[in-house]
Amino acid sequence: MNSVFLKIFVSFWLVLVLVLAVTLRLSYRVASERAAQISEFRRIDIVRSAEDAIVSDGAAGFERWLKKAPLPPSQTIFLLDENGRDILDRELPRDARSGFRRHQQRMLRTGRSRVPVIEAADGSRYLFVFGPVRAPMLGVLSLPRVVMALFIAALIISAIVCFFLARYLTA
Repeated sequence: MNSVFLKIFVSFWLVLVLVLAVTLRLSYRVASERAAQISEFRRIDIVRSAEDAIVSDGAAGFERWLKKAPLPPSQTIFLLDENGRDILDRELPRDARSGFRRHQQRMLRTGRSRVPVIEAADGSRYLFVFGPVRAPMLGVLSLPRVVMALFIAALIISAIVCFFLARYLTA
């Protein structure tokens, strides 16, 4: 790499790659923290609201409720029948399947459940399962604090690279 042009090109290209990597990492981290912030009280409110829809209209009521439910975008909810199948015929993530198995084992041992069980008007019992929270990769880039953090990270990284590049060129 004896060419000054090539050194400048590679340096600026590396700055762009580093800024992009830091941007994506910060965005994902903030999104993960926000997605995990559903408090227990919020979960109780969600279960109660869904229970009202299920008791009145069964699976159709749950489906309508789910479409307009005030859930974070990364949160999924499953309503499982006694066989562990989602009543809306969605494929269950591995975490939800293992949660159902743990529920069955606990019910056999103790007769009690840690997971909310909802009984519909027709007597059917459903298990209410919160699916795993998946944070969107680029979902928080529009938040003011994230944009400011990314701007500061870009300034710091580019300043470091430009410092060393200027030092090299003046040597």
